[in-house]
Amino acid sequence: MSQASDLIHQIQGDLHRLQRDYNQFFGGVTPIEPMEARDALMEKVKILRNMTKLKTEENFLADNLIGKVQSYVMMWERQLQAKEGRRPSRRKVKTVDPQHSEPPSEQAAPARMVTLKDPSRERGKVVELFEEYVKMNLMAGSRQQVSFAKFQSLIQAQTDKLKAAKNAQSVSFEVVIKENRVLLKSKSQ
Repeated sequence: MSQASDLIHQIQGDLHRLQRDYNQFFGGVTPIEPMEARDALMEKVKILRNMTKLKTEENFLADNLIGKVQSYVMMWERQLQAKEGRRPSRRKVKTVDPQHSEPPSEQAAPARMVTLKDPSRERGKVVELFEEYVKMNLMAGSRQQVSFAKFQSLIQAQTDKLKAAKNAQSVSFEVVIKENRVLLKSKSQ
């Protein structure tokens, strides 16, 4: 077995144990949230995400496993919010700052830009962008979930399209929230 296969099996086992721990936590059996185990699992996922030169089978398993872990993490976050009584709202109340010159509909949350030359070779950057997208969706209260594989193919297609159309070397992406919607903006470099 390769190092990636070993790590995939470890993450699968850790995820199974963490599911059991969270079920006990939300069921009231255990009073403490299993944050240490969750953090350890996320560190292993980060290592797997940054691995390069995976075999096709390992790449497929890694993508599916990363998506599964992300789904469970989002579900646990929603359950925590419900347990604490702070349900995420799909509709946010907008307040107008009289000193701010821009109307509220034009305001956007600050975003981090990621520049890619070839997304198929820069998996770590695509993962960072995906995590930012998932985080922003949670902040916006969106229930839409996109798999990592679908997100990665979208990024690849958009990069190829902009590089060909504008004869660019690279493409910059940023995830922003505008009018309570999560948008993925791209710009050729």
